[in-house]
Amino acid sequence: MILSFVTFETAKTFFGNHLVIGLGAAENIVSIMTLIMVIPEFILLPLGATLIRKVGFKRWYILSMTLLLVRTIVYAFTPNIVVFGIATIVHGVNPVTHVIGNINFIRKVVEPKVLGLAFTIMASILAFSRAIITFAYGMLYERFDGFAVFRLAAFLIFCGLLWVLKSKSLAEMGPHDV
Repeated sequence: MILSFVTFETAKTFFGNHLVIGLGAAENIVSIMTLIMVIPEFILLPLGATLIRKVGFKRWYILSMTLLLVRTIVYAFTPNIVVFGIATIVHGVNPVTHVIGNINFIRKVVEPKVLGLAFTIMASILAFSRAIITFAYGMLYERFDGFAVFRLAAFLIFCGLLWVLKSKSLAEMGPHDV
């Protein structure tokens, strides 16, 4: 989750600055891009468990990470706002992975009596990692620009994708587990 969800969501905090200051877009583009991100979520989240079961947890995770990587690479290199917007359309896949997939994965691998503790530890680790990554992105943004932020994010997401590809534990999730 750190090398995908946190990495990207933290980079996305620089989204508006990158679009308006870096790419010279009108300020209302941030609202439009947010709408482009949210509409697929409304469609995919209710179908999430079914989609993950049909595709398979590890394959869904690989698909999600690959789309996230491609999207981040587009953000990292394109100065074209239309291309930026087109890449944003795939946003809905990642919340499905992280809201439905990861929570169900944790529920499967953690004993029920310590599930609350597991979620608390996970939330703490995610918050701490978000703080560190935000600090690094902030330094990059101040020294360079939004492109640098998304390039580092793409690198971290690529590392996460490699980890997912090599993971044996993600394959343990069967169709009945999601």
